[in-house]
Amino acid sequence: MIDVTFLGASGYICKNLQLSITDKYGLNFMSRSLSSHQIQGYLKPSEIPFSNIIIDFSCRADGYDVCTTESLNSTFFRLAENSSRCNYYFFVSTAAINICRTLQIGYNNYITSKLALENMLSGLNTCKSIYSLRLPVVFGDRPKPFTVIDVFYNKISGFRSRLRDPDSYISAIHVSDLIDSINVLRKDIEDNQYYDQSIVLASESILYNAGKLFDIVADQYIQNRSLGINCIAKQLAIFTSKLDLNDCRHITVPDYSLPLKLLKWKPKH
Repeated sequence: MIDVTFLGASGYICKNLQLSITDKYGLNFMSRSLSSHQIQGYLKPSEIPFSNIIIDFSCRADGYDVCTTESLNSTFFRLAENSSRCNYYFFVSTAAINICRTLQIGYNNYITSKLALENMLSGLNTCKSIYSLRLPVVFGDRPKPFTVIDVFYNKISGFRSRLRDPDSYISAIHVSDLIDSINVLRKDIEDNQYYDQSIVLASESILYNAGKLFDIVADQYIQNRSLGINCIAKQLAIFTSKLDLNDCRHITVPDYSLPLKLLKWKPKH
C-alpha cells in the first residue's frame, strides 16, 4: 500500500515538494489536470489508489472552486470521495483562519469557505481520521509569480514591485519546513500517536509586519550585494523556522512581530 498520496500535484506547493523531497519511496503524486512521468493523472476519486495517508492540495489556490455555494458543495462531495481512498485524510486549509483570529479581523470569502469545508469534512466517517492541515504562505527557491518570495526578490532587485498592504502581518514557511512537518505526521501515525485536535497547524508561531520584514531583508542583501533568489529564500527562512509551535509565550519576538496563538497538539495515550 502507498504510504502518502499528494493530490493536486500540478500546483505550486506540490511541485516544490517533488523537487525538494529526496527520498520519494512510498510517495505518490496525483493530479486531475495533468499526467507526467512524475505525476499520475486521474479523472475521478475512484481512480486514486488506496493509501495510508492522503494530503489533499486539490482545491484551487485562487479559491475559484470554493467561493460560491454551488462550487463549495460540489467541492465538498469531491473531497469526501477523496477521503474514502485512505486511512488518514488531511484537507489542506489555511492558517489565515488563525491569523485573522489573532488580529481580530473578519474573514474574506476564501477563508470563510475553507472553514466551512473543515466543518463539513469533520463530520464524515469515510476513513479512520480526518484532519485539517492549516498552512500559511509556503515558499521555495523557485518562486511563483506574485507570491511573497517573488515580491521580495523583485523589490530587493530594484524592480517595480510593491507590497499590496505593507501594514499587514504575514506568516510563511519554507517548503523544507513543510516537509519536516509532513515527516512528523507520518511518524506519529506510524507510531499510533493520534491527535485529540482535528486541526493541524503546520506553521510558525510568529506573525511579521510585512513592510518592516521586507525592509530588513532588503537592507541585509543590498549591503551584502547578494541578490540571488536562493539566498533571499534562505534568508527569509531564518525568520520562519526553529520556533516553538506549542508555547509562544517563551519566544522573544522582535518589535515588528507578534505571537500567533496556536492550539497545542496532544497525542492520545
